[in-house]
Amino acid sequence: MPAVKLDSFATFGALLHFLRRRARLTQRDLAIATGYSEAHISRLENNQRLPDLTSVVALIVPALDLNDDATSVARLLELAAAARGETLAGTKVMVSKKIAHQKSELGLLELPPPLPFCLIERKATSQLQQRLASERYLLVNGLAGVGKTVLASQLAQGWGERCFWFSFTATINLTSEILLRQLALFLLSHGADQVEPLLHLPNDGELGLSFERQLALVIHGLQQIPALLCLDNGHLLIDQPQLRLMLEQLAQKTNSHMLVLSREQFNLQGFHYWALHGFEPNEAQALLDHYGVEAGQHVIERTQANPGLLRLTIGLLAGRAAAAGLQHLIDEPQIASFVLEQLLRQLPSSSERLLTLLAVAAHPLNLHAEWPMECSFAVDGPYQ
Repeated sequence: MPAVKLDSFATFGALLHFLRRRARLTQRDLAIATGYSEAHISRLENNQRLPDLTSVVALIVPALDLNDDATSVARLLELAAAARGETLAGTKVMVSKKIAHQKSELGLLELPPPLPFCLIERKATSQLQQRLASERYLLVNGLAGVGKTVLASQLAQGWGERCFWFSFTATINLTSEILLRQLALFLLSHGADQVEPLLHLPNDGELGLSFERQLALVIHGLQQIPALLCLDNGHLLIDQPQLRLMLEQLAQKTNSHMLVLSREQFNLQGFHYWALHGFEPNEAQALLDHYGVEAGQHVIERTQANPGLLRLTIGLLAGRAAAAGLQHLIDEPQIASFVLEQLLRQLPSSSERLLTLLAVAAHPLNLHAEWPMECSFAVDGPYQ
């Protein structure tokens, strides 16, 4: 068969699809190797998501084993730049055996979530800061909405680029391989070149680095770089012994500070525990006063000063009398059912149809797989 000419590919997505297939990788393989989701890879290949030049060099090039294939890399970058309406001239991108990166960018590393518009100064903020400073490894548990993520995000602001943030998501990134890779990216962005082997896929017939060896490289990097590691949705680790072991090893052998946020308390050796509850009464009242909500004490009692429920209640009370809105909350046997009802009322018809179909599924579904995304495109058209 004649060799395929790279110039025959007119879009970044088409060439990425070809190079992935040539490397004998599935979309899932490439997603794991880069830290992307399968849905993101699919969107890139279908030209529904703009590629980032730095991320292409730092993640996709090594994942496709293209470090020695300058021609393929050049064409891939050329099409990536064209997709963005840019040119390669002046772009500070280099390809080498050591993955080039710009220190001003952390590639695909997750950033702490943005803080809410109305940020109430909480007593718990200083308590968390003091406990983390003295105990270093802390598991914070509390119900959904009590503000674990907000408090941690506030704390992360003081660490700047020295903060590593990772949110566990079921069926998407709940593996030690992905967490190790993201930690390697974080360390590489701070000059820890020894973790660079973690970012390469083994060639055919080669054995990849063992879990123990990969973990040892990450531990060595963290010993040199003081950092705050924030891990959200920690309750998903209850049934993940390898990930729990990994966190315990990081706590035992590095100088990092670690903050695990969880809806449930579970055993993590070497960690201290702190249960977070709702606002203090004066803090809850300050939030209600900011939005001009009447009958504040009644609202605080009904929501148990849960920050998430308070903000939700404030939104639900907008445009209606406070007494009527509160009575609606009181009459509902479960606040969750009321919240769900309000959410369903705001869904577009296409989303309602999709939920109706998914409701009859006997098993959990991966909504980031290709087939539900294709169904969604068929109903609503491609989306960004």
